[in-house]
Amino acid sequence: FFNSLSIDEAAQDIPNQRRRTRGHTYITSWDLAVAKDGDSSIGIVYDVTKLPIVVTEIRELPKGTRQPDIMSEMKDMLEFYNCERFSCSAMMVFDATGMAGRMFRDDLASLRPRPKDFDFAGSADKKLSILKNAKTFFDKRWIVYPREAKRFTYEHKRYRRKDAKLETDTVMANAMCSHWASRLLLPARGTHLITQPITY
Repeated sequence: FFNSLSIDEAAQDIPNQRRRTRGHTYITSWDLAVAKDGDSSIGIVYDVTKLPIVVTEIRELPKGTRQPDIMSEMKDMLEFYNCERFSCSAMMVFDATGMAGRMFRDDLASLRPRPKDFDFAGSADKKLSILKNAKTFFDKRWIVYPREAKRFTYEHKRYRRKDAKLETDTVMANAMCSHWASRLLLPARGTHLITQPITY
């Protein structure tokens, strides 16, 4: 689905670590797993202040992490990037598919800014649409990510439309980020973007 060469070109020698820059705008997304599923929850952060978008952090929680601990990680990430002291703003989007998703939706409702939920269930076109956004970001060289994020590379290179038997956690977290980035940003001259105020 994704062009392997585009993925290789997006991989850069940048750190995969929590960091923020004064005045920048961020989008965080989470592909969530409940402990009994045996999957990992994945958090991804975009710095969308200008092009290319920089993936500053890819956070993988251990398999079996309990929901309260996942919630704590999500809260910490949002509060770090949405920091008034550093004049940074951030929004969060998360996978709200299924019963587990509904549980997270209720528990996250108290966070500010309030996280956006995305439900992959229903129309296949909805899922394909956000995947196409992520593909466009790679193909147009609008995104760079840490080369050390091996799972991110592996899952994107192996991804296929029929993904029932594939590991797709980083792909879906990335697709949600790209979806909101495409909605919140307007092209400007050259390679820069104008960021629109994040409103709720």
